[in-house]
Amino acid sequence: MIVSEQFQQAIAGAGLPVPEVIHGDGNLYRYDPGTARAPSPDTDAILAALHALFTPDDVIELRAFPKGRKRTDAGYFDGQHWPQLAEHAARLSASGAAVYVTLNPVDPQLLSRYSNRIEGFAQATTTDKQVTRRRWLLVDIDPVRPSGTSATDAQLAAAKAKARQVYGYLNGLGWPAPLVAESGNGMHLLYGVDLPNDDEATALVKAVLIALGERFDDAQTKVDRAVFNAARICKLYGTLANKGDDTPMAPWRLSKLLQPPARAVVTPEQLQSLIPAATPVTTAAPPMRQSDGFNLEDFLTRHGLAYTADRHDGSERFKLAACPFNAEHGNGEAAIFRKASGALGFKCQHDSCSAKAWRDVRDLLDGPRPTRPQGEDTARRGETFPPLEDPDDRGTWPDPVPLPDALPPVPAFDAELLPEALRGWVMDISERMQCPPDFPAVGVITALSGLIGARAVVAPKQHDDWRVVPNLWGLIVGRPGVMKSPALGEVLKPLHRLESTEREQWQAAHEAWELDTKVAELAGKANEKQAAAVAAKDPAKARALLAPTDQPSEPTMRRYVVNDSTVEALADLLVENPWGLLVYRDEVHGLLCSMDRQGQEGARGFYLTGYDGNQGHAVDRIGRGHSYVPRVCMAMLGGIQPGKVQSYVREAVNGGAGDDGLLQRFGLAVWPDIQQDFKLVDRWPDTPAKQAAWAVFERLNGLLPATDDDPQEWRFSAEAQAIFYEWLIPFETGIRGDELHPALVSHLAKWRKLIPALALIFALVDTPDSGGVIHERELIRALAWADYLRPHAERLYAAALVPETTGAHALLAKIKGSKLCDGDGLLWESFTPRLVAVKSWAGLNSVDSVRKAAELLADYGWLARETTATGSAGGRPSERYLIHPALLAGGKA
Repeated sequence: MIVSEQFQQAIAGAGLPVPEVIHGDGNLYRYDPGTARAPSPDTDAILAALHALFTPDDVIELRAFPKGRKRTDAGYFDGQHWPQLAEHAARLSASGAAVYVTLNPVDPQLLSRYSNRIEGFAQATTTDKQVTRRRWLLVDIDPVRPSGTSATDAQLAAAKAKARQVYGYLNGLGWPAPLVAESGNGMHLLYGVDLPNDDEATALVKAVLIALGERFDDAQTKVDRAVFNAARICKLYGTLANKGDDTPMAPWRLSKLLQPPARAVVTPEQLQSLIPAATPVTTAAPPMRQSDGFNLEDFLTRHGLAYTADRHDGSERFKLAACPFNAEHGNGEAAIFRKASGALGFKCQHDSCSAKAWRDVRDLLDGPRPTRPQGEDTARRGETFPPLEDPDDRGTWPDPVPLPDALPPVPAFDAELLPEALRGWVMDISERMQCPPDFPAVGVITALSGLIGARAVVAPKQHDDWRVVPNLWGLIVGRPGVMKSPALGEVLKPLHRLESTEREQWQAAHEAWELDTKVAELAGKANEKQAAAVAAKDPAKARALLAPTDQPSEPTMRRYVVNDSTVEALADLLVENPWGLLVYRDEVHGLLCSMDRQGQEGARGFYLTGYDGNQGHAVDRIGRGHSYVPRVCMAMLGGIQPGKVQSYVREAVNGGAGDDGLLQRFGLAVWPDIQQDFKLVDRWPDTPAKQAAWAVFERLNGLLPATDDDPQEWRFSAEAQAIFYEWLIPFETGIRGDELHPALVSHLAKWRKLIPALALIFALVDTPDSGGVIHERELIRALAWADYLRPHAERLYAAALVPETTGAHALLAKIKGSKLCDGDGLLWESFTPRLVAVKSWAGLNSVDSVRKAAELLADYGWLARETTATGSAGGRPSERYLIHPALLAGGKA
């Protein structure tokens, strides 16, 4: 058995010798990096999973099953020993064991069994009665495959598609977002619950899983109905899934926690609503509506099909005494369903019948029925698809599942992220304007970064010459009318007041300079007259009178905010303001697009340089000579609309003009949810909070560099330095992997500057007299911003990461709006991607984009895909998508 290289490095990192043969659990494992192929356990991922699933007060059981051996290794761990748990889990997984944890908190007394250690051949593990409370509902979606094998890529893809369907269905019912994980061979959706551990809760969870299984099971995937017990163990994410042998067809994979949103609880009422109320009766229920004259009860009687009828999930259910395709499938395992619309469907619980539908039942018992011809519109277009079935066959359509929101969730802003001196002012602005606090919070931090500029820098490493200038770029995303501009205008008022005061002082100084200049001119003219009079007699004296004198220098005005300036004018301003300033654009999209145009490469390069804050820039202009900006230091702030940012993101990450990292420099990018409920607030501003915040601007306005050419230099305290390294190492490791989209990696890579810069800003606000030392409190606050900003970054790049979701929403809107029709207004019953692409709708203007959108709609039941061979031999198959009948009838489905 091969021990992973990562485990070898962990041993060496702990100061232990790395032996050629490692003894573990009574077995010998020889390390051979030349033959290692399977992925290695990920200790950081394991710790991240523990933080997402548990609280520090929980006692957790770690349970492992060594590969090929009938034994169980187990141990109990408290919150203080999660690092040790992660090390044991990585070791056991590297040795070939399957590693699990209990999902729900267990009796703390169990810690006394195997306290923060692993017991080989454990004789006792957690029972259901030893779980103190139910915290998680596990929806485990597995692909159908032979036992003892890992899933193929296609099987795993089927599980992912089914997980999207389940996710979207429950999202449409109002369930909060779950933790989404890949178990290695299937998918996990973990929904937060808060239930007692009793028989009633067990029955409820079991019924929910059965209901989900009945709705979503098919021949390719199944919802595991056996994971209802309280002491259920779950794959520990970050460890290896290694069933069978590791082969190219069915490889071993690392289990992963893919989406860990903030924990939100599914209520008991939401759980209960998922369970259909079944009230069996012995006689047939009255028909709710017949479909096109077809009488189901007559059909069943005519063919001698015994049944009992009840209600199930809003439909009539006719449970058959025997399946028409296999009489051994009895006891109600096969059923016919009739919806309120009269649509009919068929379902048998056995895999051998899983592909059978209502039309198959009709064909079996009544024989094939004639089909109606295609519409004239289809014939005109020369399509060669087979005709559609009879209307009653549409009963086989399942209810469509609501599409999930295209935007990943983001956390609400926490006021504790701000220094105390700014907190009250920002939250007061948010409340009075009824806008998200994210807007003014990002605005004030960016404004302060522009005020500080390059006057102070931070050295993030202890023995390195790397220096970070704290000028930051902030971007707030929101649709028109959500108070983006007013919020930013409010936090920029202190800078405008400083600039107004500076302008008054400059005006007085400039007027005095003009007088001094005129006096110097008059003196020069007098000297010229006197020199002319003595030139013949005393040339030396004349020469002395004509010698140039020192002229008074024209005073320059310090600028704080630049709103609309050409790059050439901005360069001139930075010559006069070498320590930096803030560029503010009410709508950033215009600036971004202007720099995308051909011939604006120089302007774009200038802004890219300005993000670093410490690079010089030479400017050569025809007719205006040469100038040199010693330090291009710009903070940038602005707003943008969601539609425009999504369009720009797609261009920026798909090889467009913006694919050079300019967008990724907006480290303080936020896209908050907008509160729908409006509350009228009519009161005076919080004056003390405003004065406290404005005092910070006044104080930092007086911040001076160390010398005329060198900035102040700040460093971390010893404690803060250790915390920074503790964050930096796993961060750098994470962005060097292959699991993140390159665009998101490029964005996160800028956090090497963002985190130290935020820590320096917070130190200058909170502890300006610390002697150039940044303490752990300021760094921890900066790291909290990283946790807050990460989901916003993921939302920002979602347009590029999952573009088909946006396209699916757009295509569904076109279908619901009856836009898929011919020139006579006749609605299409089906379409090809080509027919939609020629309409050139936004986001649906290519065959590939339409196909991706249609495939996702098919996953959620809005469409059905059909592939048909062409008439010519060897021709490419044609594909079309059938539209759900309820959409054609104008229903909401």
